[in-house]
Amino acid sequence: MIIDVNGTESYNKGHVPTALNFAAVKDKFADSLPKDKGALIVAYCGNPQCKAYQAAAKAAEKLGYTNIKHMSAGIAGWKDAGQKTEKKQELNWSGIFTTGDLKPPVFFCFTLQPRT
Repeated sequence: MIIDVNGTESYNKGHVPTALNFAAVKDKFADSLPKDKGALIVAYCGNPQCKAYQAAAKAAEKLGYTNIKHMSAGIAGWKDAGQKTEKKQELNWSGIFTTGDLKPPVFFCFTLQPRT
């Protein structure tokens, strides 16, 4: 489990693939973590000088997790190393339907592909 602690704006611009946005899940953090208290939890923030990762690390520790690590290079180091990032997916609904196109029942299935 990877946790981005850079805030939503930064997360939306680019984060480690599969990372959770701590700002978005912190109120229900326990529900977002694996059931196995020994599972690896990696928290990161901006760079080696940033200490924001501690919020997620301490919250996980308080919930009983025992295998918590810090990716000290942060997102800056991740990008500097040429690693891929994911960005928040946004749906563009304009032009998809016009009035009268939908008749019940209507079902939609979307597959979102990460942009890199």
